[in-house]
Amino acid sequence: MSYVSLLTLAEEFRLSGEIGLTIQCLSAASQIEDLSNLQKSNLNYLVGKLLLKYGTNKSDCKEYLLAAIQTARNEITDPKMIEIYFQSCLLLADYISLSPTGNSEGNQHHNQQHL
Repeated sequence: MSYVSLLTLAEEFRLSGEIGLTIQCLSAASQIEDLSNLQKSNLNYLVGKLLLKYGTNKSDCKEYLLAAIQTARNEITDPKMIEIYFQSCLLLADYISLSPTGNSEGNQHHNQQHL
């Protein structure tokens, strides 16, 4: 299946409440060779968003959101990448505000990036 087909199928599953199948479609799309950075960043954003909203372990979303941010930051002049970048940042901020450690986790990550 193509990237677009898998994203379309994932959206159909999401709308019907089948979040597990949605994530499986997105994971399958991520295995396609030769994805553009926009496609990779978008997939990471979508998976991170779903894991934050529906996941039993909210911390699972963090790695996907960080990957989306990192990939988008590399091509920040593209308007679609800017949108993914800021949407991922907002979701990551939501995750940090919900986490039991609060801002300390975000500060630790911020400090590690600048070492």
